[in-house]
Amino acid sequence: MLRCLILLAFAWRIAAHAQDGPCRMVVHGVFEEGARTKQAEISGKRSGVRIIRRGSFQKEKDHDAGTTVKYKVTWVDPCTFQLTDRRTRHGSPAHPWADGDTITVHITEVREDGYDYERTSSFGPEQVIGTMKRTVPAAHSGVISLGF
Repeated sequence: MLRCLILLAFAWRIAAHAQDGPCRMVVHGVFEEGARTKQAEISGKRSGVRIIRRGSFQKEKDHDAGTTVKYKVTWVDPCTFQLTDRRTRHGSPAHPWADGDTITVHITEVREDGYDYERTSSFGPEQVIGTMKRTVPAAHSGVISLGF
């Protein structure tokens, strides 16, 4: 009986790990969106958004707006996280942040070079669909993801 319970628990853990496997690749990492435009290459100026995510926090630098903000990250499920508790480090973001504001990001596809996402927020009705590119290959990032 004990063997059956141990075997069942082991099988459940393997099934759970297989389900959340791909999204675990983006818990930690450095990602960019809109950074490799032709105009940025010509002018030599950076553009787009650069994100550094380390599990429970995320720092975003928007080169176009000149802002840097930091968020608390809460993983709702293996492929969905919420950004809360925004702290502005530099510049003035376009949207003023109120207590209780939340940005929800659902990862729809994970690839070796990044991921696709759908983003909604508590302060706007629109849904944003986008693609983040990994700037440091997963094998070379030096970060091991042990879970959420």
